[in-house]
Amino acid sequence: MKLSDKNKLLLVRILHSFFSITFLGCIVFLYYCILTGKPSPWLLPVTAVLLIEGTVLLLNNGKCPLGSLHHKYGDDKGFFGMFLPKKVLPYVLPVLFTVTILGFILLVRFV
Repeated sequence: MKLSDKNKLLLVRILHSFFSITFLGCIVFLYYCILTGKPSPWLLPVTAVLLIEGTVLLLNNGKCPLGSLHHKYGDDKGFFGMFLPKKVLPYVLPVLFTVTILGFILLVRFV
């Protein structure tokens, strides 16, 4: 069975949603540990996931690699474009990057 572009786009959106929710959840968990002062056994895997995500974004010139799949299958909005106004889209990844780096800096107190 061959998938149509519409179905492929749906799969890309589902995959992108999974990754985005995972990464955003990792950032929230990082700050939870920082704010409560309670390190968790999950802190190391969460940190690793965020570092891997950051590396992938840096290697892709600050762009999510799944964004090109959105465009390939006819979506001009991308993931965050489904939820946020077009004016703020250029700032989403830099803000998330800054928030994550700040979290890593604050995390130093656990080391």
